[in-house]
Amino acid sequence: MRFDTSPVAKLWICLILGLAGYGAAAGAPASYAIVGIGPGRAYHINEHGEVAGSITAGDGVNHAFTYINELNDLGTFGGSAGLATAVNSFGVVAGIYAQSSQDSHGVVYRDGDPIDIGNLGRNPTAPLAINNTGTLVGYSTTATGVRHAFEYANGKIVDIGTLGGATSIANSVNAKGVVAGWSQVTGGHEHAFIYTPGAGLVDAGVLPSGSNSQAVAINDASVAVGHATDAAGANHAAVFSAGKVEDLGLDGASETYAEDINNEGVIAGWANYPDGSTRGLLHVSDRWVDLNSLLPAGSGWTILTSRAINDAGQITGEAIDPTGATTIYLMSPAPFLSQITPTNASAGSGDIVLTLQGFGFNAQSQALFNGKNLQTAFVSPTTLTATLPASLLSETADAAIDVENPATDAADAAQSIQRTFHVTLADAPQIGALSMKMVSSGSQSLTMLIGGSNFQPGDTAMLDGEPLPTTLRSPTQLAVTLPSADLATPKASQIAIRRGSWVSNPASLAIVAPGETPAVHTFPAGLQFISAPGDYAGQSLTSILDEPSPLLVTWSASSNAYSVTPEYPSDTLHVGHGYWARFPQPVELVLAGSMNPGPSTSIPLAVGWNMIGSPLDLSVPLDSLQIVDLSGRFYAWRQAVALGLVASPLYSYDPGTNSYVSHETDTLDPYLGYWIRVTTACSVVVTSEQRLRLIRP
Repeated sequence: MRFDTSPVAKLWICLILGLAGYGAAAGAPASYAIVGIGPGRAYHINEHGEVAGSITAGDGVNHAFTYINELNDLGTFGGSAGLATAVNSFGVVAGIYAQSSQDSHGVVYRDGDPIDIGNLGRNPTAPLAINNTGTLVGYSTTATGVRHAFEYANGKIVDIGTLGGATSIANSVNAKGVVAGWSQVTGGHEHAFIYTPGAGLVDAGVLPSGSNSQAVAINDASVAVGHATDAAGANHAAVFSAGKVEDLGLDGASETYAEDINNEGVIAGWANYPDGSTRGLLHVSDRWVDLNSLLPAGSGWTILTSRAINDAGQITGEAIDPTGATTIYLMSPAPFLSQITPTNASAGSGDIVLTLQGFGFNAQSQALFNGKNLQTAFVSPTTLTATLPASLLSETADAAIDVENPATDAADAAQSIQRTFHVTLADAPQIGALSMKMVSSGSQSLTMLIGGSNFQPGDTAMLDGEPLPTTLRSPTQLAVTLPSADLATPKASQIAIRRGSWVSNPASLAIVAPGETPAVHTFPAGLQFISAPGDYAGQSLTSILDEPSPLLVTWSASSNAYSVTPEYPSDTLHVGHGYWARFPQPVELVLAGSMNPGPSTSIPLAVGWNMIGSPLDLSVPLDSLQIVDLSGRFYAWRQAVALGLVASPLYSYDPGTNSYVSHETDTLDPYLGYWIRVTTACSVVVTSEQRLRLIRP
């Protein structure tokens, strides 16, 4: 799960607290939208609101599915029945297909290709969770016929053992690779466990009066939830953290179960009652909230379970719909804006029609642009269109798009989370490289060259927001003067290009004390898709990154598996490779890699998806790339795309929106990772002469 403490992420928590009687007017109705998905069972929801589970198809056979705005039937993965137990933020699915009741197989499913993960000796095998590095956990059957918890990574399935008993099951894995599950102990009782590769399985304990417990889910803070028995053997929802077990049982309920916990600490669960009924619940701020109380009066829905919750507050489980049918549901804070199309426009454009997709829209829903009402048309409860007038597109800026459902006699006003719309500059100036990245403090005035694209007369270079004397040499090169007064003291500075109100991408310039070596680059905190220009072969990660225990993950199309530090090529930063990394705080790259001395760098590509990075410390136009096949024949980039040798676009990752960004006609930028898909084994060639063309006087 993604850790998100922004005000937007907390809005829905305030909503729930208010509706539960903490700060809202008495009787204020909940503002949640609910949609039915179909008969079956929900297992997981990712950070994009994508639900994974098993749905009963028209022929009565259980099919694996994912759902985001529409149902994606994944079929049976080649077996007699199938189910999807989890889907990570990149759309990779953990699933199960059955040949018989005793012969279930585990699969990892991506881009239409289910891959059998194998077993610990025999089947059944069941992966139950997957994280964003592609690590799967679950259970498999050993050669001796007992079920053991496993971890699957880099194409290998590994038995993680038990707490001394016969059986164990791993139910969840967080972003750090910490696993939660349960195991039999000596004597046969079941105890929750927390597993890390260094410490192994650690008994998470039981309630003082009970004998059994199970951990079902774990968040990125390594707080696990599940259930534990009391003295009478009844199950109570429980939290497992820091070696302690907290009882979350609910007065009046026969049994309670905690099924999931998000990074805000909100727990999804459900309860059985003495009359035989069940109710879906959320545990928020030390109190249980009945999900049925968050729906408008007279909705006709009855929420039976709450199986999973994401950081945006979306919930899935099973419910009875207004027709009396039992269905999987998706509840979203209403209105909930999931995406806008398009996401950008050039300044000076004419009117644009936006399509807004989400949940909980009605005929009175109003789209807003930086708080200004847009002409809005209701299409369906999941779709609106809105006209963005040219008058709002006159200047470059990032704008907030959201949706408001106005107050009525039956409901208070409610506003969605915001999505960002980019008003950009056509032919905007872009910095590719600086002729110097480091200047000694106390230097006399210097002339520096800036390489890039789309430079025009009147463009002005800025040092930390202040203008510099700037001379246009060509559309790809500027010459700027750095006055001695600006170089007097050591500091981390930024160079950018201003045209009117538009400011280009920044480039870093370090003003350092004589003899000091600054950081080469700083990677932000959080999940990042990175690369590094130059090669660091032979240098440990801890020697090049200012981080005590850095972890890199990269995908190999040839082996169809991820490698994780310390395995090659995730042992260090290698030229041309892209990597997933998650940093707890900003991390500095403290050493420069060795640059390829030749005229070009060749990056080998296997059939399928490859993770690559620019080998140069400047932006390289995609149209300058070349593709060379195994016979040695060269193709221009556009020619290779047209022939189907490579697929366009490439994809980088934007951590701010937790989504991919497509690249068809722009540049390959340093320090970013890119996904590229090829249909035949080949290499992409990046010409080092790009550096000379951009920074040579």
